[in-house]
Amino acid sequence: MPLFNRFSNALALYYYRIENKIDKAITVYEDLLPRVERAIAPDHPYRIEVVSNLAKNYLSAGRHRDAFVLLQDFLKGQSRKSDLLAARSVFFEACMAENDTVNAETTAFSQIASARERLEAGSLDLCNDLSESTAWLLRLEKWEVAEPLIRESLAIRQKLSALHWRTFDTQLTLAKCLRKQNRLAEANVLLDAAEVGLSQFHDSSIFIRRQLFDSLMESGLPDSARQLADLAVARANKFLKDPNARICELEFASTCYVSLEEWGNQTGSVSK
Repeated sequence: MPLFNRFSNALALYYYRIENKIDKAITVYEDLLPRVERAIAPDHPYRIEVVSNLAKNYLSAGRHRDAFVLLQDFLKGQSRKSDLLAARSVFFEACMAENDTVNAETTAFSQIASARERLEAGSLDLCNDLSESTAWLLRLEKWEVAEPLIRESLAIRQKLSALHWRTFDTQLTLAKCLRKQNRLAEANVLLDAAEVGLSQFHDSSIFIRRQLFDSLMESGLPDSARQLADLAVARANKFLKDPNARICELEFASTCYVSLEEWGNQTGSVSK
């Protein structure tokens, strides 16, 4: 791949991510894409990246139809062995923006089939790929279709990384899916199991804990969510020596208490 094409891609990413100048990013990508198409094969990862990024910029600019047409034509000629998760993710968003649920659902199934062909059965890579496709099905409210895929992902995670935050998050996702099917007893069993597992959970990443906190709140488990905030306060006050790390930890706890509408805890955590 010529260096100039790499520079053009980097320039477009700069406009999009740093300067928020989407129109300039689109102009660079529209100039870059024909040169990339002449230089490399349709299934080359770099070509997939450029097409996906142009379509993403179209979506950001409100040009939903342009994103839809670009990716629909591009995906038609692709092999199932190509890694098209990024491209299909943007195409799914374009379908939703166009209210085209038929193509959105087809996209999810295409990605599932591709993942099974490309990735090792029972692997975390397969699990992560399936989780993305399953999230699309949940947005389409295809609860019964999504359920076995969530169960498959959960079984893989419990076997390979039982105490990872995404294992708990997958349990919560399955519980929410069951609730949507009015299978409340089964959902409650999963929620109870998640609460037990969370008592052994620890991760230093505030970003990860915030995602888990949000999932717990959405699942109707405020007590477990509060536990994450309380542990953050204890960690800041008892174990962290670095002032900046301590402040970050207390700010995380504070935002959690605000979400729980516990103003007294919120004030106390920040002032300690």
